[in-house]
This record gives sequence, C-alpha cells and structure tokens, in this order.
Amino acid sequence: TSGYGCALVQVESYYNLKRSAEDDSIFLSYRPMKQDQGRYCFYRRKPKNPTGMAIMEVEHGSGLVLDEDHFKRNYVGKNSNFNQINNSVSAVVKRFENDEDSLKIYVDSITNRFQCIQLRYKMFEGVQVDEPQKRVFSIGSYYEEDVRKTILIN
Repeated sequence: TSGYGCALVQVESYYNLKRSAEDDSIFLSYRPMKQDQGRYCFYRRKPKNPTGMAIMEVEHGSGLVLDEDHFKRNYVGKNSNFNQINNSVSAVVKRFENDEDSLKIYVDSITNRFQCIQLRYKMFEGVQVDEPQKRVFSIGSYYEEDVRKTILIN
C-alpha cells in the first residue's frame, strides 16, 4: 500500500555534560521515625543567602508508597496542620509531584533556618522487603543548577 502521512520524531541527546559540584553550604538530614515515617530536613549555612524556589526530591523506599492524604492534609493548602506538627520549624510547600519512583516537593526557598518535612509511608499490600536499597534525598535551587545537595538514606 502507499499513501501520505506525517510523523513526529523527538530526540534528546546529552553529551560532554559536566556534573555540577555539590553545594557544601546546604545541610541535609534524615531521621527515621515510628510507623514508616521519616523527617527530612534542610537549611543553607551562612554566609550564603537563601535561594529562590527549590525542589526537594525523596525517592520512595522499596515496597512503600507515600500516604498522600496525610501529606496533603498537613502540608498543602490553607487547612494545613504544618505548624502544629513541626512547632517552630516551617517549610512552605508550593506544590508537589508524586510518581511511582519519587516525591518532588517545590518549596519556597532553602533558607538559613532549619526546615523539615515529615513524610508518612504505607506498605504495598503483599510486599515484603528484606534488604531495602538506599534511597536518594536531594534538594536544589530551581534557578541555579550548581546550588544542590544529595545524600543517600536508608
């Protein structure tokens, strides 16, 4: 058969890209908590100034899924319980994207104040994980590629 048609091809190629260095002015910490919860904290050491908007990314653990209702109730929207949960610690969540691999949280900025977000996970039904792999926890400026920090967590 013969005929006429149209095709769209999209190609992305990356080559000779220099990896940006980690920004040592950013401090990250993770503290596991009871009931499949964890506290993810960050700040930027002085004399460095706060960044503009930043993206915090947390890989989901093996066999775990984010309790999205808990997250929305406590961090997103006007009815947020954020300050009640974290007392004087606050981070402003602008938006978030939760996919099968990770949670991306858009925060107001990486400031010189300690900021934390507490996440709760649920186990997939019927899944048992004996030796979970380490996960990536990172944060970086949305506008400045070289302002970022990454750590591996259990």
